[in-house]
Amino acid sequence: MIQIFQIIEEASRGSKFYNHKKQRQEKIDERIRRMLELKDSFTPEQVSRAEAQMDALTAQLEQSRDLSRFIVHVDMDAFYAAVEMRDRPELRDVPMAVGSNSMLSTSNYAARKFGVRAAMPGFIGRKLCPQLVIVPCDFDKYRAASQLVQQVMARYDPDFSMVSLDEGYLDITDRVATEMDGDTGDQSEDEMAQRLVREMRAEICRLTRLTASAGIAANGMLAKICSDQNKPDGQFFLPRERRAVLDFLRELPVRKVSGIGNVLSQQLAALEVTRCGELLERRGLVRLLFSECIQLSLLRAGLGADPPGVGRDEDSHQKSVSTETTFAGHSRTPRSCRSYWESCVSSCPKTSAARACADGLSR
Repeated sequence: MIQIFQIIEEASRGSKFYNHKKQRQEKIDERIRRMLELKDSFTPEQVSRAEAQMDALTAQLEQSRDLSRFIVHVDMDAFYAAVEMRDRPELRDVPMAVGSNSMLSTSNYAARKFGVRAAMPGFIGRKLCPQLVIVPCDFDKYRAASQLVQQVMARYDPDFSMVSLDEGYLDITDRVATEMDGDTGDQSEDEMAQRLVREMRAEICRLTRLTASAGIAANGMLAKICSDQNKPDGQFFLPRERRAVLDFLRELPVRKVSGIGNVLSQQLAALEVTRCGELLERRGLVRLLFSECIQLSLLRAGLGADPPGVGRDEDSHQKSVSTETTFAGHSRTPRSCRSYWESCVSSCPKTSAARACADGLSR
């Protein structure tokens, strides 16, 4: 990992990408310095009062905790890269990425072993992996593949919710109940839910020749975290029990929670908070140092208590906590700008604004 960082540092030094990243990090460091100064000014009594306030909020969240649903998060594996490898078999066994020399949208798992990642300039990717093959984005193909995935998801939950071309949420609670009514075996509801998700992933693979990973849990936040546990081409089930949820989250890195990005994770690390369980232990400081919306999001992350619904709170996580992206500063051609912009839009939650951007761009 250290070697990867060194290569990135050397390859990007002096570039606009490097200078922007350096300036941004300096601002983050200054913000953290001021935050720690404020933290040192708090008295034990202030921290205790803040903890009591967070305990009251915790009681409210616990009262509204819903463990009755089977929420599924489906995440296609290295989607853009997988579509390209499906259509060009010669790419299957080589490190490859989708994007341009200015910016990569994704990479296959062979390239990720070298440290090649999304939102990385392609020229840095080639420094990390000289044999890297970069394929331009083809959003018509990706949208077509996504439509097939959605056809399968609709059979399990007609009200499924897509948040990007390659990921979506389902509530299969009713489907599980229906299958249980007609089942003559001795499967439990939990086993039935896992079976249905295996069947759904198999259907997606048969129809698209692409693999999908999935997480199954009591709410969207937990399901999304779970879908990353057994990637690629796997699934993970989190029992719908309060103790199981808290045990699962206790050692989970905070960066695994949707919405906790680079800036917020650095701030939390400065407070010695790197695991979700530590969000509860240091809840008083969370109360004193962050805005109300971030306090609530971090408390939910520590408790695993998300609002009910299929991905309903996903958009608010992204707005209220932190989100970032990097524009392809090295590219100035209309074609490359359009390609990167489409990549940004396709990875955004599907709000009306995101759809409007995509529609306007395609006219």
